[in-house]
Amino acid sequence: DGNAMNNPNKTKQYPTESEKEELKEMLFLDNMIYDFFRQKLKRQWQTAIEETPELIAMRDALKCAHDTLLGYIQDGTTPPTIFPTISRRFYTMNTYEFTQVLLRRQQRIYGA
Repeated sequence: DGNAMNNPNKTKQYPTESEKEELKEMLFLDNMIYDFFRQKLKRQWQTAIEETPELIAMRDALKCAHDTLLGYIQDGTTPPTIFPTISRRFYTMNTYEFTQVLLRRQQRIYGA
């Protein structure tokens, strides 16, 4: 059909049902590989947060910074900076605790 190629207005286009089926057949192996690595990443993340629960707070801080920045982008305004947003949430633990988090991660990766 090629509807994505003939789109002078650059509006978002979606594949037709027949195009979806054709893509599904063409990308079967790609999807299998993607699913394999998605599951592997999920297992690695679960192991990491079991060993270092503070990663949840770090992830949440980064998500907060992302959402804040996205809000500025959607509003068309210029953010003053995203670093204070990250710092407030990211460094709620003291320096010693944060150093311990990093130390445990290094020991797990490189051995004790």
